[in-house]
Amino acid sequence: MTVRARRESRRWTLVVLLATATFINYLDRGSLAVALPIMSRDLHLGPFEQGVALSAFFWTYAAMQIPMGWVVDRYNIKRVYAVAFALWSLSAAATGLVRGLGDLVMCRVLLGIGESVYLPGGMKVVSLHFRDDESAWPAGVFDLGAKLGLAIGTAIDVWLLVRFGWRSLFFRTGLAGLIWLIPWWWLYPARDAARPAAARIDWRGLLVDRALVGMSIGFFCWDFFWYFVISWLPSYLYNVRGVALPRLALFGALPFLIFAAAEAFGGWGAGAPIRRGAPISVVTKGFVAAGFCFGLLILPAALVESPASSIAFLLAASLSGIACGNMLAIPKISAPPDQVALWTGVQNCVGNIGGVLAPMITGFVVARTASYVPAFLTVSGVLVVGIVAYTRLVPPLSPRAASQRV
Repeated sequence: MTVRARRESRRWTLVVLLATATFINYLDRGSLAVALPIMSRDLHLGPFEQGVALSAFFWTYAAMQIPMGWVVDRYNIKRVYAVAFALWSLSAAATGLVRGLGDLVMCRVLLGIGESVYLPGGMKVVSLHFRDDESAWPAGVFDLGAKLGLAIGTAIDVWLLVRFGWRSLFFRTGLAGLIWLIPWWWLYPARDAARPAAARIDWRGLLVDRALVGMSIGFFCWDFFWYFVISWLPSYLYNVRGVALPRLALFGALPFLIFAAAEAFGGWGAGAPIRRGAPISVVTKGFVAAGFCFGLLILPAALVESPASSIAFLLAASLSGIACGNMLAIPKISAPPDQVALWTGVQNCVGNIGGVLAPMITGFVVARTASYVPAFLTVSGVLVVGIVAYTRLVPPLSPRAASQRV
């Protein structure tokens, strides 16, 4: 095997490891949404309490994004990722022991701290091994684990829920994930783990940077939509559209499989025209805007009377996944080389404020109106704001000639 082939194999092995970790990440965080229709009866949780439980993860997940990005840029990513991974797996398993809302919130808060490494750490690895003009593809591939974790995880969770109960669901999925630490520790190259000292950060300039502000607003809008889907889709299908638990394994998982396929296409599809000379800014922003437009199909999904038509629109809205890899590539393209994880952390911090708000707002609206339609209208409006942020506020993108490491 040539040196080039070995380098190519090594860097894609790291992407596969990150994709596997992301799969476990979303398997663990998505289990609550699947189990909640049953858990809520056992723990006596109403719609508002359910919204609080669903949003608790994001309190620390969002708050830790900037500190975690700073840590990843400066310290041994191999060790940082391993410690954070162990924390989130143990927190997920401990959810099977909860006796009330307080215990549940604590487990979700700890889960958020551990899982905060996922995007800053993953994009740092991509920044070390891929050029700007090819970064959407590996970013999309490693983030595929999010959608596959929700899709396959939904089927696994429903099966465990029906067969063993919700407590066993959390025990099994949380503890099994710890196996991932073995290949991570063995395969991650030692020379890439330790990072050189980084330059001093201009925090004031960072917070008013037009590119960072624009991508952060856009990512807020995406995460508002994304976590609305993650948190409330199972309950919506079960309570409103009458999808029984056995069928929920299919109809709750299929949208995320479509998300995954769309994300893979979006990452690969953006790279193809860029390699042929198309402007990276036009292509990247175009895929992001198109993805947000697909997301707007959730509105007719809420308005149609037929459950079959509603599910069809929800599946079509899942094509919004074409935006994901391209959104993740924007910090890689725009940030200084020693601040890629930090910019990703800032973007994800602001974005996940949407993760905090979407479940709570949805729970409040559903409780007050006894309808999901106003919640779907709210999410659609947020998506329109996201299109404007990415296409108008984020300045034209251009790859950095320097700092390209492969």
